[in-house]
Amino acid sequence: MTWPAPRNEIGGGTFHGPVHQAGTVNVAAPRTPRPALGGLPPGAGRFVGREDESALLDAALAADGGAVVAVVGPPGVGKTELAVQAARRTGARVLFVDLAGYDPERRLAPAEALDGFLHALGLPPEDIPPALQDKSRAYRSLLADTAGPPVLVVLDNAFSAEQLAPLLPGGNRANTLITSRHTPAVDARLLELAVLDGPSAVALLDSVLRTARPEDARLARHPDAAAELARLCEGLPLALRVAAALLADTPTRPPSSLVAALRDERTRLRRLRHRELAVRAAFALSYAHLSPDAARVFRLFALNPGPDLATSTVAAAVEADGPDAEELLAELAQAHLVEAGEPWGRWRMHDLMRLFAAEQGRDEQVQDRLHAHYLGLVGGRWEPERRNLVALAVAEPPVGRPETTVALAALLGPRLRLRQRPGDALAVLTAALAVVRPRPDVHLEATLRLIHGGVLMDLGRYGAAEAELRCAADLFARAGERVSEGLVLLDLGDVLSTAGRYRESEEVLRRAGEYIAGSVEPWLSDDVAVRLSDALIGTGRHLEALELLRTAERNRRAAGDREHAVEALFRQRTPLLRLGRTREALEAGLASAELCAELGDRVGQVYVLADLAGSLRRTDQADRVPGLLQQALALALDLGGHPLMCAAVELVPTHYDAGRYAEALDAADTALALVREYGVPRDEATVRGHRAGALEQLGRPAEALAEARAAAALFEELADPPGRVWALEVQLWLLTRADRTAEAEAVEAEIAELRPPAR
Repeated sequence: MTWPAPRNEIGGGTFHGPVHQAGTVNVAAPRTPRPALGGLPPGAGRFVGREDESALLDAALAADGGAVVAVVGPPGVGKTELAVQAARRTGARVLFVDLAGYDPERRLAPAEALDGFLHALGLPPEDIPPALQDKSRAYRSLLADTAGPPVLVVLDNAFSAEQLAPLLPGGNRANTLITSRHTPAVDARLLELAVLDGPSAVALLDSVLRTARPEDARLARHPDAAAELARLCEGLPLALRVAAALLADTPTRPPSSLVAALRDERTRLRRLRHRELAVRAAFALSYAHLSPDAARVFRLFALNPGPDLATSTVAAAVEADGPDAEELLAELAQAHLVEAGEPWGRWRMHDLMRLFAAEQGRDEQVQDRLHAHYLGLVGGRWEPERRNLVALAVAEPPVGRPETTVALAALLGPRLRLRQRPGDALAVLTAALAVVRPRPDVHLEATLRLIHGGVLMDLGRYGAAEAELRCAADLFARAGERVSEGLVLLDLGDVLSTAGRYRESEEVLRRAGEYIAGSVEPWLSDDVAVRLSDALIGTGRHLEALELLRTAERNRRAAGDREHAVEALFRQRTPLLRLGRTREALEAGLASAELCAELGDRVGQVYVLADLAGSLRRTDQADRVPGLLQQALALALDLGGHPLMCAAVELVPTHYDAGRYAEALDAADTALALVREYGVPRDEATVRGHRAGALEQLGRPAEALAEARAAAALFEELADPPGRVWALEVQLWLLTRADRTAEAEAVEAEIAELRPPAR
């Protein structure tokens, strides 16, 4: 048998050139990929703060695979550092990439990032496919086939979902940790990073400084300066690191020097720069990606000196409807340039970001509309915007405007006084008077001084109130405005009565009655009688005072004016108590409270009940005091604010009189917090005097004496001699109990000098 000659044939298909057969064919298995994982950037040597966030992140990344977590927050808040520290704690093999998403010149395209990942996973360059989709498939396949524990993929500084999508591993062989200034539109568990609180911010400053200079204890030696430095940096880790680096550069520089340099808002961002670290540059990258309308809203925050902006305010300022304004604010919030507050519809910007916004330019028309919007609110529902209105009134140019300051003072000042916000009213009136004094507008200056004098009276600063009211009366007299002068004299009469100058008060109030007689407001004549009753009581003419008050009450009821009848009715309790008719005094007070309830005036009801309780404490009706205070507190707890303060102040001596000294001390602490919030120093002095008694009875004499002295100092500052005498009498009692005879005699002599002579 003859075998056919051997031959090779290649058939089928189409050939585009000669085909050559190799003499020898070597087949080699593909190389096994050799992954190069673990490429984390260096982290901070000492990582401080972020304990809660770290715990949440650790728990989320403890999964066996498939977890996706996004750490989001404003620029410079420390997202990368938190991610690097968390990745290191996992002990996992890590794929890390800085996507540089907010820097257009450095931003990494997904294909470039995948090239790096595929190379790290061991794929030779020649085997990396050119198409993005193929790169992503190869990347996910290699991760799925990787033996050992799951890989942690860290996608740092991501810009958008488009940049992220091809880089997400999928499956359950890898966990993913994303950091971004925006809230990314991917399925991920969100961890929002805020600025550091005060102690953590100081700890970070100290940590960074000691990393550079381990023996440097400047911040520990100057804790006040360290705290102020942390505040000026707004708790922003990037700013804190810059500040610490600036201190590290010059080991002899005291922290107070850097604090002084950063206090100037105009240059703070320029100074917060150290080599490649710069707060302004970090903010600029985010700002550059805003839409034009969102950038306009961003700049608006620099024109608002208050703590936040309402959606409705933004809408008015940029001429947008509510939903459009909300969308623009949401864009800023998603970029973490502003924060949504409580309740919904209020937005705030951190101070460093606000300084950056101010550098981006000021739109005069937007500012015009912002001021007009706030002025328009005063006649309606202004209280939710109180802090913004006060801040705008006291703001200096270019944020504030003199005409806005004056208009707000005239409109807002009386309303703040009515709502028992004397501290705010004082700030607004002080700013407005500084504007008005150089102007030749006598009526405007007199009007503002009248309001200002009333506010000073509310604060218990009677000497200053008297001076201001006399000035206002003189200005109205010069302008020939007799009725307005009479209105000033009404307040002046109250000030003089409170100071115990009853004869002067009576003379002033009777003159006020003459001037007001021609007023178109008929209730004013009865108001003169109501105020005159205090002067009459002060000079022992109790029956005369009682008759005046009862006549005023009858007049007001006959005119259908029950609102003003309440005051005349309630004031009857004082002459009745002086006449020993305590039962009638109680009935007058209860009738006043009932009338307030009929009028729907729950605030007035609290004031009447609390004052009545205080009036009856040392009478044969003292057993009614706890019940009256319970009624006042039940209403006040619902109302909150100043009514609660009023009830809390009266509760302190009530507990003390009943021998409940621990409860009296607790009530005093609560009342002190409230009176300080409302800025009422006279009430603070009174509460501290009562607190001294409770401390003494609880066996804490040194603290008691310190409180009594503080109360006396406050009354002295307020130019309130009767109040100071009372506080000194508390001191005298404490010193006598302690057998400190010489000191007691000195206090007794001071009391004798202060007691006003009979008038």
